[in-house]
Amino acid sequence: MVRRLRRALPRAPRRRRHERLGATPWRRRGAGPARGRRHSPRARYGQAEERGALLELARQRAGDWPASATAEIGDTPEDVATAKAAGFRSIAVSSPRTRDRAELAGADEIVDDMDGVIRALLSAGR
Repeated sequence: MVRRLRRALPRAPRRRRHERLGATPWRRRGAGPARGRRHSPRARYGQAEERGALLELARQRAGDWPASATAEIGDTPEDVATAKAAGFRSIAVSSPRTRDRAELAGADEIVDDMDGVIRALLSAGR
């Protein structure tokens, strides 16, 4: 259903509409994390140097928040390490990917679900 709605307009009018709204999902071929190569999602987004750059880009796009006031939410030890390297607050969500909560020991807070994430984010503002 979504695909049909998305394809309701030909490509050029869709592109103009998105550009007019400031939401341009279009990018040059070969741009982005994969740089035109085919990789599994884990290989594409799991590289440490790209993770740090991605966090910094997200922080800047969100209004250039100070790193100390920025939180990264993740469920792996790599997420925790990347957040710490960037100077961000780390909120780790215990999940099936993390077999033991001890793996997430470097995080500022470890929570069990999204309710815990919301509580952790709200408590940071106090």
